[in-house]
Amino acid sequence: MKAVLLLAGRGSRLLPLTETTPKPLLAVAGAPVLEHILTTLRPLPVEELIVVTGHLGEYFEAYLWECYRAPYRIIKQTRLDGTGGAVYAARDHIECPILIVFGDSIFDADLSCLSKRPDQNVIWTQNVDDYQRFGIVQTDELGNMKTIVEKPKHDVGRRANIGVYYVSAHRALRDSLERIRMRPTINGEYYFTYALNDMVEGGQSIKVSEVDSWHDCGDFASLLTTNRRLLAANKRAPPSSHLGVTIIPPVAIHENAHLQDCRIGPDVSIGAGSWITSSSISNAIVARNCLLDNVVVCNSIVGDGEKLIDLNLQGLIAANGKIVKYT
Repeated sequence: MKAVLLLAGRGSRLLPLTETTPKPLLAVAGAPVLEHILTTLRPLPVEELIVVTGHLGEYFEAYLWECYRAPYRIIKQTRLDGTGGAVYAARDHIECPILIVFGDSIFDADLSCLSKRPDQNVIWTQNVDDYQRFGIVQTDELGNMKTIVEKPKHDVGRRANIGVYYVSAHRALRDSLERIRMRPTINGEYYFTYALNDMVEGGQSIKVSEVDSWHDCGDFASLLTTNRRLLAANKRAPPSSHLGVTIIPPVAIHENAHLQDCRIGPDVSIGAGSWITSSSISNAIVARNCLLDNVVVCNSIVGDGEKLIDLNLQGLIAANGKIVKYT
Protein backbone atom coordinates (compact mmCIF):
# COMPACT_ATOMS: atom_id res chain seq x y z
CA MET A 1 0.00 0.00 0.00
CA LYS A 2 1.04 3.56 -0.73
CA ALA A 3 -0.26 6.76 0.85
CA VAL A 4 -0.89 9.98 -1.07
CA LEU A 5 -1.00 13.27 0.85
CA LEU A 6 -2.51 16.25 -0.94
CA LEU A 7 -0.64 19.36 0.23
CA ALA A 8 -0.71 21.62 -2.81
CA GLY A 9 -3.52 24.05 -1.94
CA ARG A 10 -2.96 27.76 -1.33
CA GLY A 11 -4.98 27.88 1.90
CA SER A 12 -6.75 31.06 0.79
CA ARG A 13 -9.24 30.92 3.68
CA LEU A 14 -6.28 31.18 6.07
CA LEU A 15 -4.63 34.28 4.65
CA PRO A 16 -2.49 36.08 5.76
CA LEU A 17 -1.10 33.12 7.76
CA THR A 18 -0.60 31.05 4.61
CA GLU A 19 1.28 33.74 2.71
CA THR A 20 4.51 32.29 4.13
CA THR A 21 3.47 29.07 5.88
CA PRO A 22 1.56 26.36 3.99
CA LYS A 23 -1.67 25.27 5.69
CA PRO A 24 -0.52 21.72 6.63
CA LEU A 25 2.48 23.18 8.47
CA LEU A 26 0.42 25.50 10.67
CA ALA A 27 0.65 24.38 14.29
CA VAL A 28 -2.28 23.15 16.37
CA ALA A 29 -1.90 21.74 19.89
CA GLY A 30 1.86 22.06 19.71
CA ALA A 31 2.54 20.33 16.37
CA PRO A 32 2.00 20.99 12.65
CA VAL A 33 -1.21 19.66 11.12
CA LEU A 34 0.96 17.42 8.94
CA GLU A 35 2.64 15.87 11.98
CA HIS A 36 -0.73 14.91 13.45
CA ILE A 37 -1.67 13.21 10.15
CA LEU A 38 1.64 11.33 9.88
CA THR A 39 1.25 10.12 13.46
CA THR A 40 -2.08 8.53 12.49
CA LEU A 41 -0.53 6.88 9.41
CA ARG A 42 2.60 5.63 11.16
CA PRO A 43 1.23 2.19 12.25
CA LEU A 44 0.09 1.35 8.71
CA PRO A 45 2.16 -0.78 6.29
CA VAL A 46 2.84 2.14 3.93
CA GLU A 47 5.69 1.25 1.59
CA GLU A 48 5.96 4.75 0.13
CA LEU A 49 4.52 8.15 0.99
CA ILE A 50 3.65 10.25 -2.06
CA VAL A 51 3.39 13.95 -1.25
CA VAL A 52 1.75 16.24 -3.80
CA THR A 53 2.89 19.82 -3.27
CA GLY A 54 2.36 23.15 -4.96
CA HIS A 55 2.13 26.40 -2.99
CA LEU A 56 5.33 26.82 -0.90
CA GLY A 57 6.33 23.25 -1.74
CA GLU A 58 9.92 23.77 -0.63
CA TYR A 59 8.73 23.95 2.98
CA PHE A 60 7.42 20.39 2.77
CA GLU A 61 10.70 19.19 1.30
CA ALA A 62 12.56 20.65 4.27
CA TYR A 63 10.07 19.28 6.79
CA LEU A 64 10.09 15.73 5.42
CA TRP A 65 13.87 15.69 5.12
CA GLU A 66 14.14 16.56 8.80
CA CYS A 67 11.20 14.69 10.31
CA TYR A 68 10.15 11.71 8.16
CA ARG A 69 12.29 8.60 8.16
CA ALA A 70 10.38 6.27 5.80
CA PRO A 71 10.52 6.28 1.97
CA TYR A 72 8.74 9.21 0.38
CA ARG A 73 8.39 10.88 -3.00
CA ILE A 74 7.52 14.51 -3.71
CA ILE A 75 5.43 15.39 -6.76
CA LYS A 76 4.82 19.01 -7.71
CA GLN A 77 1.37 19.94 -8.94
CA THR A 78 2.43 22.59 -11.42
CA ARG A 79 -1.13 23.57 -12.26
CA LEU A 80 -3.29 24.07 -9.17
CA ASP A 81 -6.49 22.66 -10.64
CA GLY A 82 -8.15 21.11 -7.62
CA THR A 83 -8.00 17.90 -5.61
CA GLY A 84 -8.74 15.80 -8.68
CA GLY A 85 -5.81 17.44 -10.42
CA ALA A 86 -3.60 16.76 -7.40
CA VAL A 87 -4.33 13.01 -7.43
CA TYR A 88 -3.98 13.03 -11.23
CA ALA A 89 -0.47 14.47 -10.82
CA ALA A 90 0.44 11.28 -8.92
CA ARG A 91 -1.28 8.92 -11.36
CA ASP A 92 1.93 7.29 -12.67
CA HIS A 93 2.66 6.02 -9.15
CA ILE A 94 -0.81 4.65 -8.46
CA GLU A 95 -0.06 1.04 -9.34
CA CYS A 96 -1.20 -0.57 -6.08
CA PRO A 97 -3.84 0.08 -3.39
CA ILE A 98 -3.53 3.61 -2.01
CA LEU A 99 -4.67 5.65 0.96
CA ILE A 100 -5.43 9.26 0.01
CA VAL A 101 -5.51 11.95 2.71
CA PHE A 102 -6.21 15.67 2.34
CA GLY A 103 -3.64 17.85 4.09
CA ASP A 104 -6.06 19.71 6.37
CA SER A 105 -7.83 16.70 7.93
CA ILE A 106 -6.68 15.47 11.34
CA PHE A 107 -8.61 12.30 12.07
CA ASP A 108 -8.78 9.26 14.29
CA ALA A 109 -10.21 6.08 12.83
CA ASP A 110 -9.93 2.32 13.04
CA LEU A 111 -7.81 1.59 9.97
CA SER A 112 -7.39 -2.11 10.76
CA CYS A 113 -9.96 -2.82 8.05
CA LEU A 114 -7.24 -2.08 5.49
CA SER A 115 -5.35 -5.17 6.66
CA LYS A 116 -8.45 -7.33 7.13
CA ARG A 117 -10.02 -6.40 3.79
CA PRO A 118 -7.32 -4.97 1.52
CA ASP A 119 -9.50 -5.61 -1.54
CA GLN A 120 -12.18 -3.02 -0.68
CA ASN A 121 -12.62 0.68 -1.38
CA VAL A 122 -13.46 2.95 1.57
CA ILE A 123 -14.46 6.57 2.10
CA TRP A 124 -14.48 7.92 5.66
CA THR A 125 -17.13 10.34 6.87
CA GLN A 126 -18.43 12.09 9.97
CA ASN A 127 -21.94 13.27 10.79
CA VAL A 128 -22.29 17.06 10.78
CA ASP A 129 -25.05 19.58 11.35
CA ASP A 130 -23.82 22.27 8.94
CA TYR A 131 -24.10 20.07 5.84
CA GLN A 132 -23.98 23.07 3.47
CA ARG A 133 -20.22 23.44 4.12
CA PHE A 134 -19.21 19.94 3.00
CA GLY A 135 -19.48 17.27 0.39
CA ILE A 136 -22.25 14.95 1.63
CA VAL A 137 -21.96 11.21 1.01
CA GLN A 138 -25.22 9.46 0.24
CA THR A 139 -25.42 5.71 0.83
CA ASP A 140 -27.47 2.76 -0.38
CA GLU A 141 -29.21 0.15 1.76
CA LEU A 142 -25.94 -1.79 2.13
CA GLY A 143 -24.03 1.22 3.47
CA ASN A 144 -22.07 1.77 0.27
CA MET A 145 -21.61 5.11 -1.40
CA LYS A 146 -24.21 6.13 -3.99
CA THR A 147 -22.91 9.61 -4.73
CA ILE A 148 -21.27 12.68 -3.20
CA VAL A 149 -23.17 15.96 -3.35
CA GLU A 150 -20.88 18.96 -3.02
CA LYS A 151 -22.07 21.64 -0.55
CA PRO A 152 -25.81 20.98 -1.00
CA LYS A 153 -28.29 23.80 -0.52
CA HIS A 154 -30.91 21.36 0.77
CA ASP A 155 -30.62 18.61 3.37
CA VAL A 156 -29.59 15.51 1.40
CA GLY A 157 -27.80 13.86 4.33
CA ARG A 158 -25.38 14.57 7.16
CA ARG A 159 -22.40 12.28 6.41
CA ALA A 160 -19.62 14.71 5.50
CA ASN A 161 -16.72 13.63 3.31
CA ILE A 162 -13.62 14.36 5.44
CA GLY A 163 -10.98 13.82 2.76
CA VAL A 164 -9.70 10.33 3.66
CA TYR A 165 -10.03 7.45 1.16
CA TYR A 166 -8.67 3.97 0.55
CA VAL A 167 -8.79 2.69 -3.03
CA SER A 168 -7.83 -0.88 -3.84
CA ALA A 169 -9.21 -0.60 -7.40
CA HIS A 170 -6.27 1.52 -8.52
CA ARG A 171 -6.71 0.84 -12.23
CA ALA A 172 -10.35 1.93 -12.09
CA LEU A 173 -9.27 5.07 -10.23
CA ARG A 174 -6.70 5.97 -12.89
CA ASP A 175 -9.35 5.49 -15.60
CA SER A 176 -11.80 7.72 -13.71
CA LEU A 177 -9.17 10.41 -13.24
CA GLU A 178 -8.63 10.41 -17.00
CA ARG A 179 -12.36 10.66 -17.69
CA ILE A 180 -13.04 13.59 -15.38
CA ARG A 181 -10.26 15.50 -17.15
CA MET A 182 -12.46 15.40 -20.25
CA ARG A 183 -15.25 17.28 -18.45
CA PRO A 184 -15.58 21.02 -17.78
CA THR A 185 -13.95 22.33 -14.62
CA ILE A 186 -15.73 24.25 -11.89
CA ASN A 187 -13.93 27.54 -11.31
CA GLY A 188 -10.87 25.99 -12.93
CA GLU A 189 -10.83 22.93 -10.65
CA TYR A 190 -11.43 19.20 -10.88
CA TYR A 191 -12.77 17.67 -7.68
CA PHE A 192 -11.48 14.26 -6.60
CA THR A 193 -15.02 13.39 -5.54
CA TYR A 194 -16.00 13.42 -9.23
CA ALA A 195 -13.58 10.55 -9.81
CA LEU A 196 -15.20 8.61 -6.96
CA ASN A 197 -18.66 9.25 -8.40
CA ASP A 198 -17.37 8.05 -11.76
CA MET A 199 -16.01 4.86 -10.16
CA VAL A 200 -19.40 4.11 -8.60
CA GLU A 201 -21.16 4.78 -11.91
CA GLY A 202 -18.74 2.32 -13.49
CA GLY A 203 -19.71 -0.45 -11.05
CA GLN A 204 -17.15 -0.07 -8.26
CA SER A 205 -18.34 -0.50 -4.67
CA ILE A 206 -17.10 2.02 -2.08
CA LYS A 207 -17.78 1.29 1.57
CA VAL A 208 -18.73 4.26 3.76
CA SER A 209 -17.09 4.17 7.19
CA GLU A 210 -17.37 6.56 10.13
CA VAL A 211 -14.28 8.05 11.80
CA ASP A 212 -13.95 8.18 15.59
CA SER A 213 -13.07 11.87 15.40
CA TRP A 214 -12.27 14.47 12.78
CA HIS A 215 -10.72 17.89 13.23
CA ASP A 216 -11.02 20.29 10.32
CA CYS A 217 -8.23 22.84 9.84
CA GLY A 218 -9.54 24.66 6.79
CA ASP A 219 -10.27 28.09 8.29
CA PHE A 220 -9.48 30.20 11.36
CA ALA A 221 -12.45 29.15 13.48
CA SER A 222 -11.74 25.49 12.70
CA LEU A 223 -8.06 25.88 13.63
CA LEU A 224 -8.93 27.29 17.05
CA THR A 225 -11.59 24.64 17.63
CA THR A 226 -9.19 21.86 16.65
CA ASN A 227 -6.48 23.35 18.86
CA ARG A 228 -8.88 23.39 21.80
CA ARG A 229 -10.13 19.82 21.27
CA LEU A 230 -6.68 18.30 20.79
CA LEU A 231 -5.31 20.06 23.85
CA ALA A 232 -8.19 18.71 25.92
CA ALA A 233 -7.57 15.19 24.61
CA ASN A 234 -3.79 15.22 25.12
CA LYS A 235 -3.89 16.26 28.80
CA ARG A 236 -0.16 17.04 28.87
CA ALA A 237 1.32 18.42 32.07
CA PRO A 238 1.95 22.19 31.90
CA PRO A 239 5.49 23.50 32.43
CA SER A 240 6.25 24.89 35.88
CA SER A 241 9.58 26.70 35.54
CA HIS A 242 8.50 30.15 34.31
CA LEU A 243 8.86 33.18 36.56
CA GLY A 244 5.64 34.82 37.68
CA VAL A 245 3.50 32.84 35.22
CA THR A 246 0.01 31.51 35.90
CA ILE A 247 -0.85 28.57 33.64
CA ILE A 248 -4.41 27.31 33.24
CA PRO A 249 -4.53 23.93 31.45
CA PRO A 250 -4.87 22.66 28.87
CA VAL A 251 -1.90 24.24 27.11
CA ALA A 252 0.99 23.23 24.85
CA ILE A 253 4.06 25.39 25.51
CA HIS A 254 7.27 24.56 23.68
CA GLU A 255 10.24 23.94 25.96
CA ASN A 256 12.17 26.71 24.18
CA ALA A 257 9.46 29.35 24.70
CA HIS A 258 10.20 32.07 27.27
CA LEU A 259 7.43 33.39 29.54
CA GLN A 260 7.51 35.98 32.30
CA ASP A 261 4.75 37.67 34.31
CA CYS A 262 1.98 36.16 32.19
CA ARG A 263 -1.35 34.45 32.43
CA ILE A 264 -1.50 31.60 29.93
CA GLY A 265 -4.56 29.47 29.23
CA PRO A 266 -6.81 27.78 28.89
CA ASP A 267 -6.58 26.35 25.36
CA VAL A 268 -3.28 27.92 24.31
CA SER A 269 -0.43 26.69 22.10
CA ILE A 270 2.91 28.53 22.07
CA GLY A 271 5.67 27.70 19.61
CA ALA A 272 9.44 27.45 19.95
CA GLY A 273 11.49 30.59 20.46
CA SER A 274 8.61 32.86 21.41
CA TRP A 275 9.06 35.45 24.19
CA ILE A 276 5.93 36.53 26.06
CA THR A 277 6.03 39.04 28.90
CA SER A 278 3.38 40.90 30.91
CA SER A 279 0.59 39.41 28.82
CA SER A 280 -2.62 37.38 28.99
CA ILE A 281 -3.23 34.64 26.43
CA SER A 282 -6.35 32.44 26.18
CA ASN A 283 -7.95 30.27 23.46
CA ALA A 284 -5.16 31.16 21.09
CA ILE A 285 -2.30 29.88 18.97
CA VAL A 286 1.01 31.73 19.15
CA ALA A 287 3.46 30.41 16.57
CA ARG A 288 7.28 30.34 16.61
CA ASN A 289 9.72 33.15 17.35
CA CYS A 290 7.10 35.71 18.36
CA LEU A 291 7.67 38.64 20.71
CA LEU A 292 4.62 39.63 22.75
CA ASP A 293 4.86 42.31 25.45
CA ASN A 294 1.91 43.76 27.37
CA VAL A 295 -0.70 42.22 25.08
CA VAL A 296 -4.02 40.47 25.53
CA VAL A 297 -4.61 37.68 23.03
CA CYS A 298 -7.99 35.93 23.11
CA ASN A 299 -9.72 33.85 20.43
CA SER A 300 -6.87 34.79 18.10
CA ILE A 301 -3.93 33.38 16.11
CA VAL A 302 -0.45 34.91 15.95
CA GLY A 303 1.78 33.80 13.07
CA ASP A 304 5.52 33.11 12.99
CA GLY A 305 7.85 35.93 13.97
CA GLU A 306 5.23 38.53 14.90
CA LYS A 307 6.21 41.39 17.22
CA LEU A 308 3.24 42.72 19.19
CA ILE A 309 3.48 45.36 21.93
CA ASP A 310 0.69 47.11 23.89
CA LEU A 311 -2.13 45.52 21.91
CA ASN A 312 -5.48 43.82 22.56
CA LEU A 313 -6.27 41.03 20.10
CA GLN A 314 -9.82 39.69 20.32
CA GLY A 315 -10.94 37.50 17.42
CA LEU A 316 -8.01 38.58 15.25
CA ILE A 317 -5.18 37.11 13.19
CA ALA A 318 -1.75 38.70 13.30
CA ALA A 319 0.52 37.40 10.55
CA ASN A 320 3.09 38.75 8.11
CA GLY A 321 2.82 42.26 9.56
CA LYS A 322 -0.99 42.37 9.20
CA ILE A 323 -3.76 42.24 11.76
CA VAL A 324 -7.13 41.17 10.36
CA LYS A 325 -10.45 40.04 11.77
CA TYR A 326 -11.57 36.56 10.81
CA THR A 327 -15.16 35.75 9.91
